[in-house]
Amino acid sequence: MGEDYIEGRLLDGFLLLAAGGSHTPDGVITVNLSSLQIVDIAEEDLSFFAQLHRVDLSDNQLGYEHILEQLARIPRLGNLNLACNSISGLQVGPNILQRLEVLDLSFNGLHGDVLGQLARLPSLAWLSLASNCISSLPPEEELQGLQVLEELILDSNDLVQFMQWQLGKNSFRSL
Repeated sequence: MGEDYIEGRLLDGFLLLAAGGSHTPDGVITVNLSSLQIVDIAEEDLSFFAQLHRVDLSDNQLGYEHILEQLARIPRLGNLNLACNSISGLQVGPNILQRLEVLDLSFNGLHGDVLGQLARLPSLAWLSLASNCISSLPPEEELQGLQVLEELILDSNDLVQFMQWQLGKNSFRSL
């Protein structure tokens, strides 16, 4: 076994069927996969779950930066919980997760240009980045992609540089 080996479970189509209580992928709409020691994803299985809208993957071990790109294979994903996964950075490619409205990334180790990456998610309306290691926020003009974001939760971060955003100029209901 190598040093990078992490023992755990693979998220594949069979696990999604079991968690969704269905015999067919089209019958799976919501899955709770929290605390199942999931360490990797069989991304080739995800595209079969065309009706899957809500996924809770909190408290697993999916702490790698391309996790959102993998989950983007779920065509209608609108609500995603990735809290408590030891994610320290994110890479968000262009034109992925176009329907994602709710994203919980709380209680990870996120730092760096997280909001700049998440600004590529055009439908995001609710975002929790609470209890991470975020120390600064980019200027508002760098976040033009977050047009419909209404609520941004940043509690318990290391914010030392915070340029005052003008709440009247965007759609935020709370910050």
